[in-house]
Amino acid sequence: MRTYEALVAEALAAPVTDLRYLDGRMTQGSTPWSYQERADEVAHQAGGPVLDMTGEQTDSGGLPHSAGEFAAVLNQHRVYDPEEVRRVLRNDGVFLTEQVGALDGLAINEALGAPLPEDFSDWALSTARTGLEAAGLRVANGR
Repeated sequence: MRTYEALVAEALAAPVTDLRYLDGRMTQGSTPWSYQERADEVAHQAGGPVLDMTGEQTDSGGLPHSAGEFAAVLNQHRVYDPEEVRRVLRNDGVFLTEQVGALDGLAINEALGAPLPEDFSDWALSTARTGLEAAGLRVANGR
């Protein structure tokens, strides 16, 4: 059996973008939903333009789009400004987002002695819901 030190050295030497060295040594569970399937469904039912926020930035002056331009806004694990999402959505528009709470990696961070990221330490469903509702959006489903 390989030592802990050897495994750590291997992980530190591996490129971050290639996790094949974990094949057979890591398991992960799947969520009870598929973001991609839900995003495809929302886009299909939108009845108008859809904004996929991949690559969009909302922290430096807002989204470069007109008010009410989109029937749907899609966001997977990206930072967003609820006011900007509301601004670019039509009144009957849909915002679909998948986020991970700040405490998601708590157990592994504690096991490794690593700190949690401070700038998102309070990020949770309740935080997201409060921000979205304050911006005038109705949260239909959150888990």
